[in-house]
Amino acid sequence: MDLGAHYGTLIDPILASHRWLICADAAVAARPLLEQLTRLDAPRPLVLAGQMGTGDPLEEGLCELIVLGTRGDTIMSGIRAYQRALRNLTAPTRAAIERWDPKREALVWGFEDDLEIEGRPTYGGRPAAWAELENKTTIDALWDDAGITRSPSMVVPAAADSLLEAHDRLDQGSGTVWAADNREGWHGGAEFVRHVSSRATAIEAATALTPHADSVRVMPFLEGIPCSIHGMVFGDRTIAFRPVEQLIFRIPDTDRLRYSGVATWWDPAPEDREYLRRLAKRVGDHLRDRVDYRAAFTVDGVMTSEGFRPTELNARHAVGLALQARGGPDDEPLPMNGFSRALIAGEDLDFRPGDLEAFVVATADAHRRLRAMLVVAEDTEETDRLPVRIVDGRVVAAHDDPPHGELQYGPSATGGLLVLEVDPTHATTGPSAASVAVSGFRVGARRWGLQVEHLIPADPVR
Repeated sequence: MDLGAHYGTLIDPILASHRWLICADAAVAARPLLEQLTRLDAPRPLVLAGQMGTGDPLEEGLCELIVLGTRGDTIMSGIRAYQRALRNLTAPTRAAIERWDPKREALVWGFEDDLEIEGRPTYGGRPAAWAELENKTTIDALWDDAGITRSPSMVVPAAADSLLEAHDRLDQGSGTVWAADNREGWHGGAEFVRHVSSRATAIEAATALTPHADSVRVMPFLEGIPCSIHGMVFGDRTIAFRPVEQLIFRIPDTDRLRYSGVATWWDPAPEDREYLRRLAKRVGDHLRDRVDYRAAFTVDGVMTSEGFRPTELNARHAVGLALQARGGPDDEPLPMNGFSRALIAGEDLDFRPGDLEAFVVATADAHRRLRAMLVVAEDTEETDRLPVRIVDGRVVAAHDDPPHGELQYGPSATGGLLVLEVDPTHATTGPSAASVAVSGFRVGARRWGLQVEHLIPADPVR
C-alpha cells in the first residue's frame, strides 16, 4: 500500500466539499492548501491575509485575495495586529466577503482558535480550554500531574522586586529565564520570554514584561539544545514523531532570545530520542484524560547535560510538524494541519495512527530540513533570492555552481524577513544546524545591506 498516497488524499473529500475562507497572516503561506484545492477543483477560495509575505506571490487563478496590510514591531505584535483586524474588518472588506460568499456557506481555515469571520465558523477550531494549556505560568502543574521531570521554577507577581528575588534563588550560574503569563493571549517566538544574566538584563526584562503580564514564571537558564517533540492525540492512542531542533539564539549583553525557525538535522542520542517520544505519548494521553484533547501538540524544552527538560506546551499544530511531513524537494507535504483540524471536528477518517506515525518518522529521518528565518528592520516590497552552497559548515553564495539551497529576503509584517532553506540532499545529519543558520544570515546581511544582530547559538552540552 502506498501510504504517501493514502495520507496525501485523506482529507480531500472534506476540502472539496466546502467553500473556504483562508486566514493567513502571510498570504504566501497559504500556497500548499490553495494548490490542493485547485487540484480538487474545489470552489474558488478567498485568502484574507495580513501581508503578502516572503516568497512567490500567489497566482491570480489560485484564489481571490484580500491583503489587510497589518503591521507590528515584532512577530507576535504582527500576529496580534492581524487577529485584531480579522475581528474588526472594514466595511469594504466585509462587502467583498459577502460578494464572494453571498449564501454564507463558507468555512474558515485559519488560526487554531474558534474564530468566526462575518458569521462563518472556523473548521476545527480548538476549544478555549485547550488554548489555556499554553500558559507558561501554569504548565509546570501539568508536567507534575503527568509525571514529567522538569526544572525548578517559581511563579511570582510581575513586579521587579519579586522577579529579582526569584532570580537570585533559582540562578544556577547561567542566569534565569522569565516567561510572562497569557494575560494578552498565547505568545511565541520568544516574545515575552527573557534571559536574565545580570542586574542590567533584569531591569530590561522587568521593563519589557511587567506592562504585559500579571505573573511571570522564573526558572534557571538551561544550557543545551532547544528542541521540540510533536505528537498527535487520537481517541484511543497518542502517536509521536521525531525531535526537531529549535533555532533560538542569545544576543550578547541583552535579555533577548531570538527565535529563528526549526531544523531536523540534529540527532540527539538514541536514548534521548526515545525518551522524547515516550514523553510526548505520556503528555498526549494525559491531555486526552484531562481535557478530552484530540489534535496535534508540541512539547518544547531543552536537551541539557542531564537530559530533556520541558519548558512549554503548544496545544496546536506547529511548523516543526509540517517540516517533518515532507519528502524530497518535489514531494507534496502531508496535510498535518488538516489532520489536526479533522480530529477536532470529529471526522471519522481512516487515520491508521500507527501507520501515520511510522510513515512521518521515516520520512523525516530520510529527508532532513532546515528552514531558518530572521526578522530584520529594513523594509522591502518584493522577494529577492540568492542561491547558496554549504561549504565546510558555512553558507556561501553559489555563483555559477549548483546550489544547495536558497536565501530569500522579502517583506513581512515587521519589516523584512531573511529566510534560509537548504535542500534535504545537502543536509548535515547529526549536529545542530544553528551555526549554519547564523552563517546564512550573515551572507544575507552582506548581500542586501541589512543589520543583523550577533547571534550566539546554543551549546550542545549532551
